[in-house]
Formats: sequence, C-alpha cells, structure tokens
Amino acid sequence: MKVKIGNKSFEVSKDAEGGYPEEITLEFDGTLRTEDEESTFIENHKKEARKEGLEIAVKQYRDEFGFEGRSIDKLIEAVQKKTLEDAKIEPAEQLKKIKATLDEKETALQNALSKVSEKETEFKSFKNQTKLDSYLDSVIPSNTVLPKEDIKLILKTKLKFDVDENENIVALDNQGNIIKNTTTANPEDAKKVVASFFKDNQSYLKPVEGGSGAGDSGSKGNKKSLDKFIEEQQAKGVKLNSPEFNETLTKQVEAGLVDVD
Repeated sequence: MKVKIGNKSFEVSKDAEGGYPEEITLEFDGTLRTEDEESTFIENHKKEARKEGLEIAVKQYRDEFGFEGRSIDKLIEAVQKKTLEDAKIEPAEQLKKIKATLDEKETALQNALSKVSEKETEFKSFKNQTKLDSYLDSVIPSNTVLPKEDIKLILKTKLKFDVDENENIVALDNQGNIIKNTTTANPEDAKKVVASFFKDNQSYLKPVEGGSGAGDSGSKGNKKSLDKFIEEQQAKGVKLNSPEFNETLTKQVEAGLVDVD
C-alpha cells in the first residue's frame, strides 16, 4: 500500500500476519509542516533577511559617518551630527542670523519709505507755495508803492494762507483756522481778505490821482472814475473790453481804486 503526504509517496508493507500495522513511522530527509506553520516559517525568514539586509546597509556607512553599531537609529544620529558639523553652525544661531538679515532689510525699507514721504511732503509744499504765489500775483493791485515781489512777501508775513483739499487758496486766522464768511459759514474768499488788507493799509498803495492818498479807500475821493480808468488804459494801448482791460478793471474795482457807480 502507498501512503502519500503532500507531494511525497511512501510504501507501506503488510506485517507477518498479512495485515497492515496499526502505527506507521515515516522517515525522510526534510521537515513536514502544516500550511500555517509554513507561512509562519517563511515570514520569520523574511524578517531575519530584512534585518540582516538593513544591518549590512548600515554597516556600509560606518566609516563615512564614524559611528558604532548596526541599527538605523545610530546611522540617523550620525548623519544629523555630521550635518551640523559640516554647517559649522547651530540651528538656533542660524535662525538668529536669518532674523538679523530680515531686520536689516525691514530697516532699509522703512528708511526708503520715510525718504519717499519726505520728498512727497517737500513737493506738496513747493506745489502749494507756487500756487499761492501765482494767486497773490493775480490779486495784488497794480498801483503798489513797492515791487510786486516785495508786496507779496509782506502779504505772506502779515496774512496766513493755505491750500485746502480742493486745491483752493484759503485765508487763515492767527490760530491757523480757516476764516469763515459770517453769513454763509463758507471759507471767506481769499481775494476779499487781501482787498481788506489794502483797504486798511493804504500806505502800500500809490495815491490816486486827484485824491489825498489817505482816509477810507471806499470814499470816492480816493478812487478814480471809470472814464479816467478808460483813458489811462487807452494811453497804454489797451483796447476797451479786451481781456487785459477787463482783468485790470476787475482787480482795481475789487481793490477800491475805481468808482463804477
């Protein structure tokens, strides 16, 4: 009789009485395992193989990184140590240097922005002064006793002006507040403030022909007639109702120099 176990076959002979023995002993070169035992056997060999392979791999880096042992932890520790040694700097110190560099750049940026702000302020001041100079040139009477540039300097000293958010010239009081119209509470026309100044300071104006040069500039004795004004302008070659004629007439009427009544 043949007994087959797995892929192995065994011959079993009858005993002396012509029957088969109750117990059969099988002998062969090898180890017989169940399916579960075989699976466990293979997995254990894999673990051993992985461990041995890892140890062999780690061993290859011992000389390069200078460490003892065969574990991956020892290799990682050695790599970290060598990296720091090669960098010649501690992580905290490295962060400190990076922060210092950032601080320097931040300071440089703030300085640059500050300079830009200064230039913008300077330009705005220059622009406002240019606008004010042009405005005063247009409202200073033509019969001043001093050159217009001198009168303009006097006005800037005696009066205060500014440019509002709408780019309009406004007059200020001694406290730096905008002078308001008492009727409307709107900013007072700066032209009226200048005209009032000359009305109160006749000494800055040349005497009007035929007048005493003193007293209230609103009195007719200090004003020239409209006919006299036309005569003067024609003598200068300025045509009646020309832009130049009308502009000059407006200025002198507002300054109280011409009587149009």
